Amino acid sequence: MEEQKTRKINILIDVEKEFINKAKYVFSTYCYILQLEPIFFYEKTRKNVDIYYGSKLNTNYPLTIKYNRGTNDFFLDHNYYPQFKVRFNNYKNEKIPFFFSDPGSIYSIGDKTIRINKDIIASGFYFLSCWKEYINKKNSDPNIRFKYINTLQYKWGFAEVPVVDAYCDILDNILELSLPNYENKDRWHKDHNFCMTLSHDIDYWDVWDENHLKEIMKYNKDRFKQNPIRSFYKLIGHFLTKKRYNPVKAMQKILTKERLLEVKSTNFILVQDDSDDERRTYFTNDKYKSQLKAVFSSQNVGLHGSPGSAYYIKETKKELERLHKLLPQQLGYRSHKLSFQYQSTFDILEKMSLKYDSSLGFWEHIGFRAGISYPFYPYDIENDKPFKILEIPLIVMDATLISHKGMNLNPFVASYRLSKLFQRAKKFHSHISLLWHNNTFDNIDFPWWGWLYWSLIKRAKTNDAWVCSLDDLYEFWISKAAKPESPDDNQ
Repeated sequence: MEEQKTRKINILIDVEKEFINKAKYVFSTYCYILQLEPIFFYEKTRKNVDIYYGSKLNTNYPLTIKYNRGTNDFFLDHNYYPQFKVRFNNYKNEKIPFFFSDPGSIYSIGDKTIRINKDIIASGFYFLSCWKEYINKKNSDPNIRFKYINTLQYKWGFAEVPVVDAYCDILDNILELSLPNYENKDRWHKDHNFCMTLSHDIDYWDVWDENHLKEIMKYNKDRFKQNPIRSFYKLIGHFLTKKRYNPVKAMQKILTKERLLEVKSTNFILVQDDSDDERRTYFTNDKYKSQLKAVFSSQNVGLHGSPGSAYYIKETKKELERLHKLLPQQLGYRSHKLSFQYQSTFDILEKMSLKYDSSLGFWEHIGFRAGISYPFYPYDIENDKPFKILEIPLIVMDATLISHKGMNLNPFVASYRLSKLFQRAKKFHSHISLLWHNNTFDNIDFPWWGWLYWSLIKRAKTNDAWVCSLDDLYEFWISKAAKPESPDDNQ
């Protein structure tokens, strides 16, 4: 008779008391992704354990994950991780960094146990908590973003590798080797290989109002001698297409094409009433509000919070109430300009009872700010427990690819770079989020960038991706399994 498969995993955590909750959090995050049911124990002589996590190596448990003494002290002392101590190993043809680990192979197979020699738990916590941002106090101002150049991702060039996904994948594969009754389980809706989510930030509604059109026409006339071909193209293009610009038709065109491709997006509405660019205060205009209601009443909508709303709860509450009166169905939040402070922003969003956030990404570079592509519950370091709001990481933003302050790519080079992300998503069964602003579909100002968005959707579907909105991913994710345990459970 075939042995019955199980999703329950018994985990023995043998570390200092101060590090137990952090270890539970990381294990719970991995188990959530793999659709496992973790049961935690802390008695060192416990039997029937599947995974042992600790510094004792002569165990008879099926799987041991090595923990180095001193790791807990590192987090208690609020240190930066030394660059020279990052260990890299090849895994699935990717250079994967490991922290708190000795040199050598990722795992070794003994007579009675398989040992993971790299601490995928403490390493995972470093990334998932955005630890360096926590101890770096420079990002305490809404107008100052935490800079990509200050990260280990930048220093070692692995921003585009989902390292936490790789840790989770290592655990999945080693569990299959070490437990005879273990089986890999599909991670995505209807057994798709990976997931791609779509969203639009509506920074501007009527992009081409009369004043802006006059300013741009004047600008291109003034620079005609410097760049006659480009200026002539812009002058003719704007004259032919912008005199009768209709923001409703422009947005409906995007949504209609998505519907024809059988996909859906989440749209983040900016409701701030003060800005250095009046076009960003469109929500104060009654005519525009009527248009927004007509276009988005049947769409997934989220709050595109002003930079201040990510830092001050009064701003968040005011903006949520303003949007709720017009479009009451919002679940999610994304901060304008990706202004974000991990610990304080998640605390605010949780208190406002928002369901998910999708702000956690680098402005200057595509990739994985928290090292992970999957939705996850961020960690409240001060209270030593997970936040209750789900983070859906922001991985690819059009402005990042286009801007000279970002990656400064043309759409064809960008397409090649993103093909690498697709390969990794397939390899690790990961998630890619796309953010395309509504004005980036303008063929005059952003030629070929709209084409890139549509081609990425088609490419993803061809490669067996589940393409959906952020709201759809949120609903799917919370239905998968129990949320990571609170620190007082099972103790």
